[in-house]
Amino acid sequence: MGVTACQDPHEEPRTILGRPTAPRTPARPFTPAHLTPPKDRDVLGDQRGVTERNFRFRLERVHDIRRQKERGAQEELATALGRQAGEEAALGQVDATIEDARKQVRGASGCGEVLSGTDLAASQAYLERLAGRRAVAVRDLNASRDEVGRRRRDLEAAARERQALDRLRDRRRAEHDRELARAESAQLDELALAGHRRRQA
Repeated sequence: MGVTACQDPHEEPRTILGRPTAPRTPARPFTPAHLTPPKDRDVLGDQRGVTERNFRFRLERVHDIRRQKERGAQEELATALGRQAGEEAALGQVDATIEDARKQVRGASGCGEVLSGTDLAASQAYLERLAGRRAVAVRDLNASRDEVGRRRRDLEAAARERQALDRLRDRRRAEHDRELARAESAQLDELALAGHRRRQA
């Protein structure tokens, strides 16, 4: 078997079965975790802890309750407004009926028709019944309007309570963001100083 001479470093890379062999990439040095400077490990760990810390509002449960209360007040106001609309329609129908009855009486008189005492009494009794129905409709409508006023005030109060917590939550979030930014800035400064110390060592 012949002796193979050492390859000249200036020659082309040897080939295997006619294919050039790719130069090997030197392996990156492995640094075990226990050899990482403790200071760097602490700073990196603290940085992950701060950047991954989410904002939590301590009164979030109270905030949810107030939002639910506001939604309930909105629904109650909508119901009261619907009831008021129904009472207004009922009063309008009574007024229209009264006006029709009066037109009939005036029409009979205008045509020269003489109404008997019985007819006049019946017409008067009918108008009185309509007037009674109108009084009930007016009473119901006024009650509905009062209820709408109460429901609207309840909604306004619930909205103020929810908005107060909104503002408090926004302030707490802004404070959290500022503190997080300060902590991250301090950690970046510490990392920069640690790197500088290693380069100077």
